[in-house]
Amino acid sequence: MTIHGQFRDNQNRLIDVTIESSKGDEQITVGENGLFFGDTPVTVGYDIDDTFEHIIRKSAQINFVTKNYLGDKLFADNARDITVTIKRSTTVLFFGYVDPNTFNQPFVAGLDEFSINCIDYLSTLQYYKYRNATILNYDSLKSTSSIVTFKSILQNIFSGYTVVYDGSKTISTNKNIFAETSIDELNMYESDYDSIWTQEETLNNILQYFNLHIIQEGKTFYIFDWQTIKSKSTAKWVNVNTNANVTRSIKSVTINQSKFGDSDTNISIADVFNQVSVECPLNSQDTLIVSPLEKNNLSSLYSGKQLYMTEYISEGSGDDANKAINNIVNGRPTDYKEAKEYNWYLQLKTNPNWKLYINGTDTIESIYEQNTNGEYINQWKVPKYLAEHQCTPAIISLGNVEIKGSQVQDNSPVSKIDMNNYLYVSVNGNEVDKENEQSPTVSTLQNKSPLIEYIGKTSGGIYSPTDDDTINYFVFSGRIMLQPLVYESSNTIASKQNNFETIRQNGCRKSEGQTANVPKYDSHIPWDSIPVPIWNNLVKSDNNSEGRYYTRKFYTVEKPSDTPSSYLTDGTFGVQPWTNDKSAKGYDYNYTSEGDGTDKFSKVPIFECELIIGNKRLIETNIDMYGNSTFKWVELGSEPTETIDGITYTKKTFSLGINPKIDDFIIGQEYDIQNTINYTMNVDAEGTAIPIKKSDNLSGQVTFRILGLVNTTWNDITRRHPTWFRHTTWNSYTKFILAHTQNVIIKDFECKIYSNNTLSDNEGNDTLVYVSAENDRFINEQDFEFAFITQPTSKECVKKGIKTAVNLNAVVNATTSLNLQNITFGGETAKAEEHYINQYYNEYCSPKIILETTLHDNNEIFCSVYSWSYLGKSFIPLSIQKDIKYNKATVKLKEV
Repeated sequence: MTIHGQFRDNQNRLIDVTIESSKGDEQITVGENGLFFGDTPVTVGYDIDDTFEHIIRKSAQINFVTKNYLGDKLFADNARDITVTIKRSTTVLFFGYVDPNTFNQPFVAGLDEFSINCIDYLSTLQYYKYRNATILNYDSLKSTSSIVTFKSILQNIFSGYTVVYDGSKTISTNKNIFAETSIDELNMYESDYDSIWTQEETLNNILQYFNLHIIQEGKTFYIFDWQTIKSKSTAKWVNVNTNANVTRSIKSVTINQSKFGDSDTNISIADVFNQVSVECPLNSQDTLIVSPLEKNNLSSLYSGKQLYMTEYISEGSGDDANKAINNIVNGRPTDYKEAKEYNWYLQLKTNPNWKLYINGTDTIESIYEQNTNGEYINQWKVPKYLAEHQCTPAIISLGNVEIKGSQVQDNSPVSKIDMNNYLYVSVNGNEVDKENEQSPTVSTLQNKSPLIEYIGKTSGGIYSPTDDDTINYFVFSGRIMLQPLVYESSNTIASKQNNFETIRQNGCRKSEGQTANVPKYDSHIPWDSIPVPIWNNLVKSDNNSEGRYYTRKFYTVEKPSDTPSSYLTDGTFGVQPWTNDKSAKGYDYNYTSEGDGTDKFSKVPIFECELIIGNKRLIETNIDMYGNSTFKWVELGSEPTETIDGITYTKKTFSLGINPKIDDFIIGQEYDIQNTINYTMNVDAEGTAIPIKKSDNLSGQVTFRILGLVNTTWNDITRRHPTWFRHTTWNSYTKFILAHTQNVIIKDFECKIYSNNTLSDNEGNDTLVYVSAENDRFINEQDFEFAFITQPTSKECVKKGIKTAVNLNAVVNATTSLNLQNITFGGETAKAEEHYINQYYNEYCSPKIILETTLHDNNEIFCSVYSWSYLGKSFIPLSIQKDIKYNKATVKLKEV
């Protein structure tokens, strides 16, 4: 649909008005069929209260007289549905849109006058989300967010339009400051879709940081500082997209008697402030690597949790215990109080930030089974795959409920199953300690690498501190356990397979008076000297010194909603949930070197890892026999080498591990990740701390990989080889820790960012405040809040009482990839906030005249300076409202 009309102004210039929409192809001409322009056909202009406003919006009003209903044609159901173009000859006076969701047309007389309100492109930005995000693509956009230049943000907002900048604020000789500065997109995406910034908020926050303003002229957008207008500068401006120079002159207008278009001149005094302050909330970034187990990031390709396995437990070795295990396996009740029956529920989870590999290349999801409808089925096959394949990771949610109905004393229902998330890495050791016969083998560990990979935001963040007085830290924390190999009772002796069906059909053999001895751990006897043990049918237990009768039933459920009707009967099984009372602890840590019973050991390495940030790699050097080491950042391609036993190794990795104390057990005991933080570091955290100094110049995309399990050996103390998948020299006492491990289980894993706060005890505020000098002659104060900030140095943090941190909302110098510290304006270099305060304090600390009058329209525009000899002052325009037909411009001018 097109509504088109023309009229001539009082200087006989042709004014063309075109209203277009996609609602049909009807052509309507103003002046025909009962549709006419009103007496004042078109007004165009803008109006701001003061120079603080950064987005200067234009509007237009088109007045019609008609006898027809036009609501079906002029009601705009979105902000850019109906376009409006108003021209004088070839000059575009206004380009914009019909104000959305508004229409009011009177019906009283035969011909009624009504108005169409129109808004410019800048006014529509409030209706659109950052990056045009929708509720459907928000999660995807946020997960792929990065540090982006302000230029790219402007290009996205003003796609297809020209944006011109006056070059007033600079960092280098390049006048396009937007190409040289960046910000983290997470600021705009916020915590959820409902709080994501609009394009208007994003633009306003960028302009506010630099104290710039934007206005639309035709289809071109001008970004400027009022000082550029005041100075009447004719310097070349710059096209933000192409960096090409653009000439934009400042118009000089002399007010005299002939210029006045009416007798409505009024003079007043603008607001005066004795103090200007800027508050900068500190949006500290505390997470480097989002946990693979973070609940908010986990989802499942399966429709829900399903019954996975039932455990049957009977503590003790005697007749009562044996009878109880046979009863509950066959579904019969028992009054033996030490008999327990648990149903375990399982759901596989995925995290979009993490990739879990089954062979170094294919992800675990590649083995998920689907039916013809695309539904994921047979969830149980994945944990079974882990139990049959070494070095395979998976995120598994597990929870259990005790089946009380198996005991005659209690059959009350259970109302809730608490599910917990775990990151499993299967090991499936073979319990062989002979060199070249142990499993997992060296080649298996090597060929399965990498196991797990995390790739952060495309451009990453700025992680080095702003000065040499501060040290930042990446702190890895979480809990790790090496799960013992799982044995089950049977009709003969305990074995490493599923014996449920055997017990159900043949009964569980009694081993009364005996003591469980599997799995077997002995750190002092050579592997080939161990006598054949007296095998029995008991499994180790923390609740009974003799042990327990134990077996499991694994279900084969196709869909989570299905009622289990079948189970594994061929001796196979899936991964084992872990609870402390079922552990079979081994390899007790009793001393660190022969003849010394003190605790000297710092780390038993479990995972060999790779951390790359930008062009830097983290390496671990100077590793001694006790696990002490030094962390260092090196450039990619410049990694150091080390020669041991005549073999040269390139340092590219570091390890995460545990720190046992005397009498702890390496296998079967849950540990926190090794803590390297002591009270002298002034870091309020626990975990493995990686230092980052200013000289490390660390910034960019984060890539973190768990390459594999460290092939650690045990011979009274643990030892590792410089190449993680190999093992140290073997002798008859050597034990391969992985050969005696079922799974490695990770809980609560994360990596956060901390600062030593320059060793200051300052608790710190969460807001940084900049304040101008105070002028006691006046009493008004003006406060502002910045969304984007300049990263304070450590000395500034101490002085201003805030904590040193890596702030997400700190502006980045895109050229150096470091936090922006200063910008240059008017020959002075300072923080953006300081320029802001200085400019507005100087402008508002003394009285300035506001002149309101009506002039003959002489193509009045924003980049004009008005002078009136009668007052002996110059002015800039805060408001221009034009009556297009009668060539009048009502202006509000402020003294320069």
